[in-house]
Amino acid sequence: MRRLLLLAVLLIVASLWLLRWHPSDPANEPAAVAPDRGSWAAVGCWFDEGWFSASACAWLWPSLQDADEATALPVVRLQRSLFGPSRRATVYLSGGPGGNSYLYREGVDLWREWMDRLALDHDLILYDQRGTGYAEPSLPCPTVDEASRAMLDQDLDPDAQWAQLEPLLLACAEQVDPADRARGLYSTATAAQDLRELVAALKREWGYADVGVYGVSYGTRLAAEAFQTGDDGVDRIVLDSFYPAGVDLMLAFPETFARQLRDFETRCRQREDRCGLDAQPLRELLAAALAATDAQPRRIEVDDELTGARQAVRIDAPTLFGMVEHVLYADSESEALPQRLREFIANELGEAWTAIVVEWLWAEYDPEFSLLAHLLIECRDNPPSRPEDELAALQAHPDWLTALRRPAASFALCERLGVTPEPLRLRASNLPTLLIAAELDPRTPSDVALAASGGFAQLQTLVLPIAGHSVVDYDDCAAAAAGAFLNRGDAEPARRCAPATGTPAP
Repeated sequence: MRRLLLLAVLLIVASLWLLRWHPSDPANEPAAVAPDRGSWAAVGCWFDEGWFSASACAWLWPSLQDADEATALPVVRLQRSLFGPSRRATVYLSGGPGGNSYLYREGVDLWREWMDRLALDHDLILYDQRGTGYAEPSLPCPTVDEASRAMLDQDLDPDAQWAQLEPLLLACAEQVDPADRARGLYSTATAAQDLRELVAALKREWGYADVGVYGVSYGTRLAAEAFQTGDDGVDRIVLDSFYPAGVDLMLAFPETFARQLRDFETRCRQREDRCGLDAQPLRELLAAALAATDAQPRRIEVDDELTGARQAVRIDAPTLFGMVEHVLYADSESEALPQRLREFIANELGEAWTAIVVEWLWAEYDPEFSLLAHLLIECRDNPPSRPEDELAALQAHPDWLTALRRPAASFALCERLGVTPEPLRLRASNLPTLLIAAELDPRTPSDVALAASGGFAQLQTLVLPIAGHSVVDYDDCAAAAAGAFLNRGDAEPARRCAPATGTPAP
């Protein structure tokens, strides 16, 4: 009898586990019509996890709604414990703008690894921002993606490419009501209100006592816009690769990248192997490579990991410059950059260049990225740019003119999209904040980040002498520092791994 009783208990427990991990009819789709604004619905997760992981899922309908289609944001909780949620949670803010949070099984597995990498002792909250990922409505532009990919092997200059792409972009934008575009429904200000409502819902619906925020790249701009005090329920912020509001990083890019190349060369010449640099400066190597492709664009054919097909890529000056930038941005064996440039000049594009092109293709044509959300947000957040301002910024770098000059017609895109600019100003937070930066980051340079964060009242900084964007993904000590700060507000790991140029404040 006791054996039968034990067997019955085991069967009941197993059944409960199966119901927990494989709900028979999960209500995991957003409603066709929005319920009350600012409402929340817990649902069964749309992905399966292993036996020893626990998750919860929900939909948030923010108070600011689209004119035509109900706005709903998917929310995922990855629990640290099998036995229930923790009292504390960290909300992760993805970059872009336009990047999503990869809320499917394979992505969730990577997020579990990320939690372990930081040694988080509490739950991680993920969600897709408006227009991205599984958010409703989503904002894909498949015709733009297809046309852009088709141009990879066409002999078209940037102006001719733009003449083909702009009508497709404008047609794609029609999926957003013109009134929503004009009023900035897709903007950092709106995303910040969504985020504050999410934090309130996490405390109200899932019972969290304390909430921290981790932002990377554009996610740092969103965090700074959303939280200046503890009034909105957040008690600490990590800014990884800070992308501050009120700073025109695009206009400043030529000078920023020139400075990055000088710093890179200085570091290389201090190394025993000197990164393979000889007497020729790195800047001259890049200029020679750009001149070579101006004279004869290189072509290389690779296996495209996104499509599974062979893809021919025509490497002209803008594409080459983008690939060189990507080597530093993704810390893709950056110490070999001088050798890669020599190979390019000699038109010896071997396995190393194949790897660079494959990585660049993945970053450039990421299917998870919403180009339309990106454009609408950036057009709203920033003042209009002008060709004459770009030309002035490039006058000091004439050897980069063909690589960096934008098509003249592209400067009118925001106006043609019907977006009314409402430029953001930088907001300084009074919350405990940890800023993490790489010294060689061409997208969000550390010197700009440090200058912009100077008004933060409780700031610690960790600037590492490495290349890369999204620092914790490249540096173990940065990951440990971020985790300790999110767990306890601890600064000690940052002190241990900070170089002399980036000593964190006490």
